[in-house]
Amino acid sequence: MESEGFEIAFNEPKRKDELDDNATSNLSKEKLKEIYSQKVKIIDCFINGLKLADSIKQTWLIFNGAIIIWNQYLNIFKNPTNDNKLLPDI
Repeated sequence: MESEGFEIAFNEPKRKDELDDNATSNLSKEKLKEIYSQKVKIIDCFINGLKLADSIKQTWLIFNGAIIIWNQYLNIFKNPTNDNKLLPDI
């Protein structure tokens, strides 16, 4: 997924280097479905990691996980126009 350059936080496939919302319109429906599926799996891994850290009472792991997410997506979270474009689990 990373090698293809898609931003994980957005609901629709969006490449990190393309600001145009229609930049991925040339992708097939199968590819769009695959991209969305991979994005959901990545988010699920983050959430499961945070839950596992909580289950063993390792707050430092929870903080580290939250910091990684915060640092990775701060530029996206700071822009309120992105709010309706984010994956629901984000």
